Amino acid sequence: MTPEIKLWRSVIIQAITDALGLFSEVNYQNRKIRQQAVDWMSSEDIKLVSDYADTSKDYIVHLYNRLRAQRHLKLRDTEDLLKNVFFRPRQFTIYSNEGDK
Repeated sequence: MTPEIKLWRSVIIQAITDALGLFSEVNYQNRKIRQQAVDWMSSEDIKLVSDYADTSKDYIVHLYNRLRAQRHLKLRDTEDLLKNVFFRPRQFTIYSNEGDK
């Protein structure tokens, strides 16, 4: 994975945590930042960023929607989970179709 892909995946992680309203500190701008991140999820920019990050818009939105249902997760837990999803090495098995690509 190139440094550029890692950078863009970090941007996606930040956008997802912002859209979920998970911030490290209370700030009067958090509401505005959250709304901008939610709007970004349905913008054309998400497609460009997903291409840069070597992933898909649908996958990003899927992760966001799944995490939105998990209201008990805190910022650190959510970041760790997303880092695991985006940065762990992919492991293929004989049961996986991923290796056929």
